Formats: sequence, structure tokens, C-alpha cells
Amino acid sequence: MTKSTVASTTLDFLETISPSDSIWDAGGVEALILQISSLAILKRNERQSHGVSQAVSALQAEADSLSSDGIDIDLGPVQSADLASIAPASILPRIEELLTAIATYRKEAKKTTDGSSRTIAEHKAAYQSVSSSLSQIIEKYEKLIDVIPVGVKKEPAKQSPEELTHRRRGKSTTVSRELWTVAYFLASCGHRVDDGPADPPLEFGPIGWGSVFVSFHHLLGAGRDQEQFRKSLSNLRDYYDAFVDSGRKGWDPETSKMPRLGDIVMTDWQNRPREELWEYVKQFVTR
Repeated sequence: MTKSTVASTTLDFLETISPSDSIWDAGGVEALILQISSLAILKRNERQSHGVSQAVSALQAEADSLSSDGIDIDLGPVQSADLASIAPASILPRIEELLTAIATYRKEAKKTTDGSSRTIAEHKAAYQSVSSSLSQIIEKYEKLIDVIPVGVKKEPAKQSPEELTHRRRGKSTTVSRELWTVAYFLASCGHRVDDGPADPPLEFGPIGWGSVFVSFHHLLGAGRDQEQFRKSLSNLRDYYDAFVDSGRKGWDPETSKMPRLGDIVMTDWQNRPREELWEYVKQFVTR
């Protein structure tokens, strides 16, 4: 006999008991009903918690796979939460939205259909859509974290540019590998005419640093206005000053450790020809 059959039989039995039957004495039936109700609630909560746990595990697997692209999604607040205390209707749809956003990013950021690397032209054409899909991941991630009860939500750690986002006025914007590469070019390829700070690379012609920074805003701005973008790119460039001959002091590596993605970019480019680096960087320049 199945459990559902037992439950149906129990209900049928209760319907046959007359009000005068002695079985009602001492409240035994009511106690049984309360026990059944408590057990049902417990099992329902276990089922909901299990479903949320499975969804979080699936999301963690997706988030881990994005780390190879330098994208870090911190699911600590979700994993440390009491999942049984979170209504599945509030958290499961948001997990699904974030998984969908990640799938969109994969579709936009993937290489060509035969698995080969994109050409520079193809990369430039795809960059806007990739940037948009990254913004969607950020938006969905924040909506997910927002449903975690305040009592278990962790205070966000101070984020560095290597992470998926950096904070500005309550909003988040992407810091991409492309932007780090531009910063490395600007730091390492500046034109020095004396012992002072380097001028912009000769490839830009006779313009100042402010105009150079803004020339990357259209394709790499990721929602920042021009002034915010200028400051952001300048800060990224400062990380590299201690490692190149720029004539600028920049950030002290002892107190401002190079973020992981910035270090990856520098390792990738430091022994390659300047011409190759400029060929990559110039695709993001607009006048």
C-alpha cells in the first residue's frame, strides 16, 4: 500500500467516526491530526530547501565555469543563508533569471561556430552584445542577493577591479579584460621625452591623456559617463605604473596589490611586440 493510499484511507476512516464514538475521548484524534500536520509542514519545508539547494548548486557550477573568463560571481551570501527560511517563490525565479543571463553571455561571448578564435573585426562587432549580457548578469545577480534575509546576508567585501563588478554610486559596472589590456598599453607604451611622466602613446597623435581615455568610452564605457570612465581607466593604468617605465608613481604594489585579472593581462602581453598590442587595442578607439 502506497503512502498516498494510507493517507486517503485515514481520511475515509475519520469520516466514518460518529460524534458519539469513544475514540474522540482524551483528544487522541486531534493529537494525531496535529502530528500529521506538523510532519507535513516539515516535509514540505525539507522539499523546498532541497529544491533551492539544487538550484544553488547548479548556479555555483555555472559561476565556477565563468571564472576562467575573469568573471567572479560571489554566491557566499546565498550559500550561507538558511535556505529553509527563504520562500522558494522569491529565490528560484531569480536563480533561473541569472542562469539565463549566464547562458546569454555564453552565446554572445563564444568563439566562432567551428571553435576558432574571433578575428579582431568579429570581436569588435560582438563586444557590445557581450558587454550588454554581462550587465544582465550583474543585474540578475543583485536581484538574487536582494532576496536573502537581512539577518543572514553578508556584508559585501570591498571589491577590486578583478571581480565581476565594481561599485559606484550604488550601481555596478563591468571591468573587462579588454579594459585592463587598454590600461596596460597606456601605461607601458607612453612616450617619454624627459624624466617626467610619459605623454600618451605616439599612436594617438598630439592629444592629451584626457582625450585618450575618452576615446575608449564609446565601446568600453559599460554604462559609465565619460568622467567616471576616465577616472576608472586612469586607476587601472596606475596599477601598472610600478611595473613599467612610465615616469608615474602609480599604485604601490605592496599596499595596492595587482588584481588577478590585471596580472593575467600583464603576463599575457609583456613579452609580445608593441605592434601586436596596439593592433588589439586600437579596435576599441573611437574619435
